[in-house]
Amino acid sequence: MDIDLKEEIRKQDELLAEYLRVIEIQKGLIQEQKKMEKRALDAEKQRDDALDKAKGIRLQYYETAAELEEERGKNLKLRAQINRDYENSAIPSSKSIKRKKIANSREKTGRKPGGQPGHPGHRRKKQEPTQPVILLPAPEKVLEDSDFKKTGRTIIKQMAGFQVYLNIREYHADVYYNTKTGERVHAAFPAGVVDEVNYDGSIRAFLFLLNNDCCVSIDKSRRFLSDLTGGKLNISKGMVSKPSREFALKTVPERRTACADMLLSPVMPLNSNRQLASSIYFLFQFAKISEDSFRNS
Repeated sequence: MDIDLKEEIRKQDELLAEYLRVIEIQKGLIQEQKKMEKRALDAEKQRDDALDKAKGIRLQYYETAAELEEERGKNLKLRAQINRDYENSAIPSSKSIKRKKIANSREKTGRKPGGQPGHPGHRRKKQEPTQPVILLPAPEKVLEDSDFKKTGRTIIKQMAGFQVYLNIREYHADVYYNTKTGERVHAAFPAGVVDEVNYDGSIRAFLFLLNNDCCVSIDKSRRFLSDLTGGKLNISKGMVSKPSREFALKTVPERRTACADMLLSPVMPLNSNRQLASSIYFLFQFAKISEDSFRNS
């Protein structure tokens, strides 16, 4: 029995030793895990610091690049101002410091400047009279002296003028009442006559050309039309800008086709047609902005 008890105690000691060994291993694993977590936190912190530093460097690079581009633009502008002369600007050649003599390659003909004998000249074009011809009476000197005889030659001179007047067409439509059904009918008004007061195409075209082609503001266009009609026509700002919006909406296919043609063209005009290309692009952008503004309103 003592042998069995000793064997049991030995087994218990071995189990306890094994249990203590497992506990020590677990403690070592826990400490190793804590070290790894600390290293991971340190690495994450280092990564965040590196990202912040890279962001700062990137911002500094962008600021430096922007400043450099601005300085390049100033330098280019100053160089263009310095290099201006009578050949590439409106500065007269007499103000140039080191000007070269402009060679005259024309051969001298010995003729006087101006119109040459036999040249028909450029006269003002005469117009068809819109009023009865006014025959001026003979001078008193002719009436008093019988020696003056009529030669058959008549001198014709014209005075051209421009007149703007307000043309108002008023339509009356009698209303008829059906005593049985209670229906009321009247004659149909012409196309475009919808409101009590309507403006025809002449006024709309005049305002559109004045506002867009002549670059006159909406307020000045309204005031100009009011002054022309003696204050009778006082059109709203929306009526002045409405033709531009309608034009922008009606020209969507044409603008898209023009833009597609420019984008698909193998060669874009950059030299002699630079101004034409810029004008087309400006008109396209203007019409697009007008369309977007009209849709958002």
